[in-house]
Amino acid sequence: MARNAEAEVAKMKMLEERIKAPSIWGRVPCGIRFEDLQDRSYEDAVRLLKNHFLSEEITYRSVKISNEKEATDEFVHNVRIWMKDKMSIAAVKEGTNKLVGVLIMRIQEKTDRYLKPSQCVLGDLLRTKRGVYSKNFFGGVWGNRPPLLEAGQAKTTCTCKCGERNEVSRIVGGEEAGVNEFPWVAKMTYFKKFYCGGAYSRTFSHVKITHSPQYTQVITFYREIEKGANLFEKLDVKRYLKIYVLALKARYRHRGIAKEMLKAAIGLSESANVPAISGIFTTGRGQQIAEELGFEKFNELYYIRYIINDEIVFWDTGLGNYGAALMAYRIPTVVEPQELQMQPSSRFNIQQPDDDDDDD
Repeated sequence: MARNAEAEVAKMKMLEERIKAPSIWGRVPCGIRFEDLQDRSYEDAVRLLKNHFLSEEITYRSVKISNEKEATDEFVHNVRIWMKDKMSIAAVKEGTNKLVGVLIMRIQEKTDRYLKPSQCVLGDLLRTKRGVYSKNFFGGVWGNRPPLLEAGQAKTTCTCKCGERNEVSRIVGGEEAGVNEFPWVAKMTYFKKFYCGGAYSRTFSHVKITHSPQYTQVITFYREIEKGANLFEKLDVKRYLKIYVLALKARYRHRGIAKEMLKAAIGLSESANVPAISGIFTTGRGQQIAEELGFEKFNELYYIRYIINDEIVFWDTGLGNYGAALMAYRIPTVVEPQELQMQPSSRFNIQQPDDDDDDD
């Protein structure tokens, strides 16, 4: 009886281990497999990026970010946030399970802040019958009102009205948090008087002020590239998988592993029913590999033309690396589900009698 119980416990433990085991997204003949990046590998991933990415990737290397502790800490802070979405891939050596590379990704979802002014409802203006208004120093004679507004503004500016949803984000930087990741409430006071409140559901909760000039330069450069193309419109999708980091240890480069990791990422995206994948590729070889896999180039910014204070920011780019390109691939096998249309209840669909029936 005791032996049967022990065997049952061992069987349950094996089943639990199989459930917790990471999904395998591919293998290469040189003894590397691609699997989900799990929590236990986060610190190994951070060490790999510090030792093999920051000092060698073109943009970070050019501004010498690895020499600045504050800049490195800010980069690591963001990496930890990106990894929490559990959409990243680890390149692991078979047998030893040693981490040799990472591909860090997150899902980007279309929200109201991507709407064009022409997409706003006609006549849905911020100006009310009160006219131009502002908050005064005595708690607001007119109630909770936003600062001075221009007459006839379309819904492309935040309203700040209590209880009224904003259609546009005023957040500068930050990373979008997961649903219910921060179940907090906010209270806003104005001269010690309650002004407004709100709850966090899916918002930019990971807002962090960037202090390092080196890290700011790199992030600003990437944002300039992304501003040139709205991938939601270009790809006609509501969400896509964004590549933040693709890193390999030096000895595992030039073996085709990076290309296979991108293939694994496409497989992960397809499995998650995400119809597209994109990233900023900073090397000529990286862009070539992406093109071979079907990625399309949507915007490119040349290093020699990116000048701040009359100086080229990214000068140590290496041979054949002329610019960074925003590239994306629309996965043809993934069809996004259409939004559900509300159908009226059949109880209220009363069919009117035909006029011919009345004549009878």
